Amino acid sequence: MGRGGGGSGPRRAPTPVLRARTGFALTLAGGVVPNERFLGAMEHGYFPAVQFVRHPAVPLHTPEPDVLHDVFGHGIHLSSPRIAEPYRVIGRAANRVRTAEALDILSRVYWYTLEFGLAAESGTPKALGAGLLSSYGEIGERKGREVRELDIHAVASTQYRISSYQPVLFAARSFSHLEDTIGAFCAEFDDETGQRLGLPRLPRDRGQRPCGESARAP
Repeated sequence: MGRGGGGSGPRRAPTPVLRARTGFALTLAGGVVPNERFLGAMEHGYFPAVQFVRHPAVPLHTPEPDVLHDVFGHGIHLSSPRIAEPYRVIGRAANRVRTAEALDILSRVYWYTLEFGLAAESGTPKALGAGLLSSYGEIGERKGREVRELDIHAVASTQYRISSYQPVLFAARSFSHLEDTIGAFCAEFDDETGQRLGLPRLPRDRGQRPCGESARAP
């Protein structure tokens, strides 16, 4: 993800490496981007990024994506063929649907897996999501936080807010479990998924910019 113009932003540094490893590229993002473009771009190997850095007053956490999040969170993910594949899977699902409600559901699945997901290692949940990997404060936040086992119905029914630490996280039993969960859900995903699964209609206000409706999105 990057914003452009000369300099040494994410576009000029990580993208050639990502292209060689997984076919992904960080693309320039300069404003609000709708969910369909953010999620859908991932099918084609594009991930939007910014070049600004979080304010020095809040070094441990940023309520919106910055270059540290994009490069050290998503950039690490997208350098691995195995981890990059669920991004493409979600992107393909996004490009099959047309309704804002369906895209909202998919954004929640993305948020609680690739952004703020956990995966167990030797039985202990470990940080996996890019939002955790790029936020020391978020990783260390334990007060009042609930960790639930990854369940796609619960994930798709849980609202998120990007302006504060996450009060709820979902932990997969392993990365294979996370892959299988995303893959199975997205394989059947369509505009009728919410109604078919009885998912609640949630408000779109997530306390600032939703993932996919931010400078982080393409």
